[in-house]
Amino acid sequence: MMRDQDYMPIYKKIKEQILNDIAKGIYGPGDMLPKQTEFADAYGVSRVTVREAFNELKLRGILVSKKEREHLSQPQSPCIPQMIE
Repeated sequence: MMRDQDYMPIYKKIKEQILNDIAKGIYGPGDMLPKQTEFADAYGVSRVTVREAFNELKLRGILVSKKEREHLSQPQSPCIPQMIE
């Protein structure tokens, strides 16, 4: 039986996966992430769910939007090391 503290919303799992990919060097500063629809297809969720994950990363300064695509912020962002720990 799943306990409440074991439950993690899907958008948070997507956010954590992106942070793990950053830590592994899959995505680097300034890299363009796959489109929201690509993440949605990969996770079997709606684009709205992926957008929620992206928005949390944007609020923390990890992602920035450029021409309707999300990019990782530059390495001087103080948020990235704190979020990956």
